[in-house]
Amino acid sequence: MTSSVMAWLLVFFVINFGLAFMLAMNVSRIRIRKNISNGHGNDLELKKAIRAHANALEHTVPFGLLLLVAALSGSGSATLAVLTIAFSLARFSHAYGMLTVGFQARRIGAAVTYLFEIAVLLVLCVNAASL
Repeated sequence: MTSSVMAWLLVFFVINFGLAFMLAMNVSRIRIRKNISNGHGNDLELKKAIRAHANALEHTVPFGLLLLVAALSGSGSATLAVLTIAFSLARFSHAYGMLTVGFQARRIGAAVTYLFEIAVLLVLCVNAASL
């Protein structure tokens, strides 16, 4: 694995797990402010925060594993760059849409996330065919 491929993996994990960490901190901040220790207490703001954090993890962990496999199976740095940047922008868009009234941002973020989850699977198919 080249250093540029490794660099894109590091960029992916720093950005996306940084986002997941910020979303988790947001849940904690709201819990402290509203004195809700368990569950969501039927509070809409907390429900949104919990869901935004969970959704980030639901997509980031599997995508990160697939990206790692793509890197280990021979994908180049340009492929990893496109996958990393597009997926990361999609996740920020989705989180923004979940936490604000920006439903269109949420919708676009979800669509682009799904598109690039399919893309990384196609990259893995191409890599498998060339082995």
